[in-house]
Amino acid sequence: DVMLLIEQNFWKLYILQENEQTINVLDSMTNKLHTEVKNSVDAGVTTKNELLQVELRQREIESQRLQVTNGIKTYKSLLSQLMGIDNTHFNIIVDENYIVNPAEEYIDSKTALSSTNKYQLLDKNIEAAKLDEKLELGKLLPKVSVGASYTYHDLLPTNRSSMTYFLSVTVPISDWWGGSHARKQKQIVARMAEYNKQDLSQKMIIEMDNLRNELDECYGQIRIAQSSIGSATENLRLSSDYYIVGMVTMSNLLESQSLFQQAKYKMVESYALYMIKKAQYKKATGR
Repeated sequence: DVMLLIEQNFWKLYILQENEQTINVLDSMTNKLHTEVKNSVDAGVTTKNELLQVELRQREIESQRLQVTNGIKTYKSLLSQLMGIDNTHFNIIVDENYIVNPAEEYIDSKTALSSTNKYQLLDKNIEAAKLDEKLELGKLLPKVSVGASYTYHDLLPTNRSSMTYFLSVTVPISDWWGGSHARKQKQIVARMAEYNKQDLSQKMIIEMDNLRNELDECYGQIRIAQSSIGSATENLRLSSDYYIVGMVTMSNLLESQSLFQQAKYKMVESYALYMIKKAQYKKATGR
């Protein structure tokens, strides 16, 4: 559970670090645009309204950067605490090729069931309940005691020795009624342990299948996000070119930047969510 929690926080930190890089790119683009528009305003070529739009966009980016920076600090602290290290000055590195294949992770749910800790604990619960029932039965069974004693008599003029054997049987008649009732209770507990195993086993298989479906869904979201990034990048390039020649407005250009940012965010979040679901699925299937 702790390892899974570490991995989840790792990918959440990854999202924030990648978003920070996207913000840096947008910040650089917006600062360059601000310089160009300011020169145009000073030259009387364009209105101050466009400059104000760029400055509003700059303030928006600053606000986003502040949120991301605080989030990064928080998740670094969480990771440090979970891993038991006294250091929050680190960065995580991820291979960003986004090549994933969920089929490589798939395993038959019923086959995986027996290798999970939960299933093995359910078996132990049944075993313990049956042993408890046997102990209760043992209290009702007759108790047999066998013993022997040796005696030596030193009496003049002759000495004598003798060996005595004894056997005793104790029948707990007074405990039969109460003991029988207690044993029935233990039998019920043992049957309930078996029913509980059946019920939880079915729920565990459902959980595995559900996580597998979610893994497929995340994979599909990655494919969609990859396509969206391509479209958003091309749209931003064209909007920048068209703005220079006066074919689009400043609002159109800033909207293209926002769409590019959203596409980048979506790609990062889709990939991180896929990796988190992959970890959850492997844990659920006992791997």
